[in-house]
Amino acid sequence: MLDVWSDFLMGGAWGAWLAFYLERLYARQVTFINLSVFVLWGRSYKANWRLAKVLNVVLLSVFLFAAASVMGMWVGHWGYFILGWCLGHGVYALARLSASRHKIQHQHQKEQERHDKTRFHRRHKAHK
Repeated sequence: MLDVWSDFLMGGAWGAWLAFYLERLYARQVTFINLSVFVLWGRSYKANWRLAKVLNVVLLSVFLFAAASVMGMWVGHWGYFILGWCLGHGVYALARLSASRHKIQHQHQKEQERHDKTRFHRRHKAHK
């Protein structure tokens, strides 16, 4: 029973981390590789773009295959692992959604306060 729960928890951790990586770090990796190819290889735009795209796909594939082989040594119940993976990804997505919703509400509140202040100053100037 412990191995089932460990597979489930490992899948949840992997799902949350992979969602974080794809959302936050992968775009930076792509930008870094594109810039590196442009600076170090310096061919035409099309050639640079193609080489950078191939390097990005190769690096992502190597990373995912390496992670799968490492996890393959530890995971015994793949169904529970995949269920945990989906749940971990979902929890991360919901956490990001609620954080962005809170940020939007905070920005809206600040804009409303600024609007109220300017409206007060306009009224105050009109009564003078």
